[in-house]
Amino acid sequence: MMTIYDIAAKAQVSISTVSRVLNNPDKVNENTRKRVLAVLEMNNYTPNALARGLVRNSMRTVGVIMADIRNIHFAQTAYTIENHFFNWGFSVLLCNTSKLEKKRDYLRILAEKKVDGVIFVGSVFSDINIERDIKRYLHSTPVVTTNSVINLPQAHSVLMDHNYGMELAVGHLKERGHRNIILVRNSRSYNSANKVKCFHRAMKLFKLPMDDDHVIESSSGYQGGIEAVDMMIESGRKPSALIFCDDASALAGMLRLQDDGYVIPRDMAIIGYDQSDYSLLARPQLTSIDIKIPIFSSIVANTLHDILLGKEVGTAINLSPELVIRHST
Repeated sequence: MMTIYDIAAKAQVSISTVSRVLNNPDKVNENTRKRVLAVLEMNNYTPNALARGLVRNSMRTVGVIMADIRNIHFAQTAYTIENHFFNWGFSVLLCNTSKLEKKRDYLRILAEKKVDGVIFVGSVFSDINIERDIKRYLHSTPVVTTNSVINLPQAHSVLMDHNYGMELAVGHLKERGHRNIILVRNSRSYNSANKVKCFHRAMKLFKLPMDDDHVIESSSGYQGGIEAVDMMIESGRKPSALIFCDDASALAGMLRLQDDGYVIPRDMAIIGYDQSDYSLLARPQLTSIDIKIPIFSSIVANTLHDILLGKEVGTAINLSPELVIRHST
């Protein structure tokens, strides 16, 4: 197998010159660089990534840990982050888990891989156990979280302003004459809990009735939307509008209501959250809170990249959502 010593001999340069061509090509004379590159290409030489990482003090690798890659929101976020870092010359290690032990194993693996930084996609990582394991395995590695907060010096957060999002949703429904509004919560995550708090604030802001009966808790995704409507019907509650914490459950809830004879939005107004492709599949099409996933994800990627470049970034970056009004309200 061709070594760096062989390359140096064939190109008639020193080993350090070959190293500079591989790691700092701008510092090498153009003619010398071309000669070394020609020898490298002719011999199909692939530099050792570990050795290059030790020279640069960077493995040009970042880790992305997400709660559930099947979630369309998380999948789109990971897709955008990977594209950005690939264009910046980084490799991305994608880790998928919702279990604490597996999260711990992934943090250890990423530490062993000497990644330059880690992005946590999903608010389930806002957890004291995760903080402890980051301290243990990645104590000096920059970390960026989405819609959650990790209280460590090297941690930065990119957050969606759900307070404003709920104000948009509740305010819109009030304008349409709705007073009895229910929020469907479909997970126990930090982000979901925050949406419930923001819903309470919005209902109070618009002086609408609010008690524990105005929040229904169900499982996540499509099945959760069906469960929520079943619970609403069985309890005898008769709201005029439902706000769901994601579009998939909103679409499922709408279909379940339609199967039971409801006409949307005459008998029940529906608002989703995410502005995913699901919002366009419904009939009528779904009014949704647009959390701008492509822009949000790009900011997440750029935040970590700026940190790696030594630039100053805020501890927490907040984005405002928008209300996309369609025919379900």
